[in-house]
Amino acid sequence: MSSSSSVDSVSQAYTESNKSSIWLRYSFIVSVGIYVILLFLPAIRSKKSFWDTIAAKKVIFILRIVVSLELLSLIILLIFTIFYGSPLALHYSWVLSNGVSWLYSYPRPITGIISIGCGLISDMHFGLRYICILGCILQFISDSVSATQVYNYYIQVLSNKASGGQYNENSLYAYFIRDILSFGLSFLILLLSIHFLILTGLYGKPLITYSSIHGGDFDRCEVMRTQRKMRKYGEKIVDIEKNDIIENDE
Repeated sequence: MSSSSSVDSVSQAYTESNKSSIWLRYSFIVSVGIYVILLFLPAIRSKKSFWDTIAAKKVIFILRIVVSLELLSLIILLIFTIFYGSPLALHYSWVLSNGVSWLYSYPRPITGIISIGCGLISDMHFGLRYICILGCILQFISDSVSATQVYNYYIQVLSNKASGGQYNENSLYAYFIRDILSFGLSFLILLLSIHFLILTGLYGKPLITYSSIHGGDFDRCEVMRTQRKMRKYGEKIVDIEKNDIIENDE
């Protein structure tokens, strides 16, 4: 009897693990899909090129938006850690030398906030881009492991009435969803950061400088249209002034 229940338990754990991996797969596909859509809209390139100053401006703009969303998810993780601690029975995962869990304590959100936060100012130096990339790799690996473990634990609490400690079913599920979203956001940031790194240069003197990215409008077609409109507007003003002078003379 005990043998049968043990087999059922292992089978259920395997099934639920597959479900969590499906969620991770969907998150991965969505993040790649968003990147491809951004690439061809064009949201991260100019009308004429993938690799000019306008493209760099657009990439850093989108990158900052996605980084901000990921920082929000990391702050939520930090709030979970402050108010709930680590999920019961998972505190031993990836334990550091001081006995603190990397996955379910302060190191993961704090390291993520610092490293991925560098993406907000990654246009200033190539070193910041590398820090952001390494932070993303560490974050989406951590999120994938955490999502699998937390989802399996959630099923145990839901189905087998296991103790959730400070966490109930809803908070464990929210923790899992946060991991899934963070996994996708981290991978999207990774793609955008690598794209931006290639645009601006892998190291040393940048191909596109900080001042160029934050300078004037480098869309020559748009500049020409704007100048033409200003010239026409100026000609109209001159004509009006001439007419006023003629009327006054009369």
